[in-house]
Amino acid sequence: MSAMINAHEAVSRVSDFLANRISLEEFEDWSASYMLNIYRDGNAEAQNFARLIRSILNAFEDDETENRIRQELVADARREMDAVA
Repeated sequence: MSAMINAHEAVSRVSDFLANRISLEEFEDWSASYMLNIYRDGNAEAQNFARLIRSILNAFEDDETENRIRQELVADARREMDAVA
């Protein structure tokens, strides 16, 4: 799988989560798997996006609601998503 496909996959999954098409649990599971796979690929841009997603999830893992995760994804991931889309 090419790095570009992986980057587009990340944009798609972030969008799915923000649109409530997948749950937080599904998004977390996907992001962990994506992180491992993208490091085998070696594309720096996709790796940075994966780190950004995981850092947001980790920073707000103890929050009782998903609102802050969603706000951070919208704010911080938007530029990454725009670059890939």
